Amino acid sequence: MSNGTAQQTQHLITNEIPRYFLQLLKTPFTDIVLEAILFIGNVVSDSSLFRDMLLDLGGLEAILQVMRTKTKIIRDRGVWAISHMIKKRPVPPFDRVKIAISPLASIFQKETDPDVLSDIASILCNFPNGIQYIIDLGVVPALVNHLNNPETLVIVPCLKTLGNITSGDEFQTRIVLQEPNFLPNIFRLLNYETEIGKTINSSVRRTACWVLSNVALGKSDEIACIVENSEYIKILIALATNDTNSNVQREAAWVLSNSTANSSFEQIASMIQNGVLNCFSDLLGYNMNIIKEIALQGLMNILERILAHAQKNDLTEIPFLVEFENCVEKVISLETHLDESVSAKATIVAICLNKLFGIDGDYSESDNDSVLDT
Repeated sequence: MSNGTAQQTQHLITNEIPRYFLQLLKTPFTDIVLEAILFIGNVVSDSSLFRDMLLDLGGLEAILQVMRTKTKIIRDRGVWAISHMIKKRPVPPFDRVKIAISPLASIFQKETDPDVLSDIASILCNFPNGIQYIIDLGVVPALVNHLNNPETLVIVPCLKTLGNITSGDEFQTRIVLQEPNFLPNIFRLLNYETEIGKTINSSVRRTACWVLSNVALGKSDEIACIVENSEYIKILIALATNDTNSNVQREAAWVLSNSTANSSFEQIASMIQNGVLNCFSDLLGYNMNIIKEIALQGLMNILERILAHAQKNDLTEIPFLVEFENCVEKVISLETHLDESVSAKATIVAICLNKLFGIDGDYSESDNDSVLDT
């Protein structure tokens, strides 16, 4: 009945049946304990109200206790029940279930069973407000290593947990970046030419790009490992321009655009040489307005960095004029775009281009002789 309708589960709750099943966790008989845990997992899956009632009855503590004293099969069933208890929306407050995180993290660092790994990683990724506690438990190396797991059900929650961590402050992000296999493992997932890259689904690629977009917002020394690696940049460009899933394209474009926000002039120059500017120019012609916005933001960041470099160094010739030729007409045409966000960004980029080329109005090939004098 606990795996039946909501009304049936409500009947069980009303008659305080869960109290009796919590008592059954204390029996020495494995089969009975397994069935009791199964009952608890099914009840908490039915609604957050039932879940909160079980928490109030001490269901989480009771499961953790039996996991510590019984066999692996009971431990694994307990992990499953706790995952249902925590993943049910809305997720319970972190402090209310914090007691389970440490023992689960210990299991995660030694476990090989993909179902158990998936259950635990799915718990960890639900608490962006608890990332420092999760970091302190030492699970980051295991999260990074499991990006090589052959099972998608393990990879995705590991990526989401790492994404939460890289959404934190610079010190938390550095903990992830210090793992030597972090970037190689992620780009192995994103590279169409690797064995795993050929088979990985769009959900994994999208989530991996989201993690990288968080990293890309860091300081220039933090993002150097991405922006100064030509192979990584080429993989991201391929995803942004050629992936068959528009969500993956969008997230890959965000990585490239975010990477330009805090990069040094030298890093911008490297990115241009590796094709990022041409990529943004191509994306201006895509149908999705959000893609246009992301590309325009990237162009804006690049132009501002180049103009600042030219002014600071009193240059009489602006770098990369030729590289910008392909996008000038596209930008001007977007100034009258129906989407206000697109047209506003296009106008700002056009102003920067005007400063870059020393021109106004329509651009023509002859205008290229007009170089801005600083």
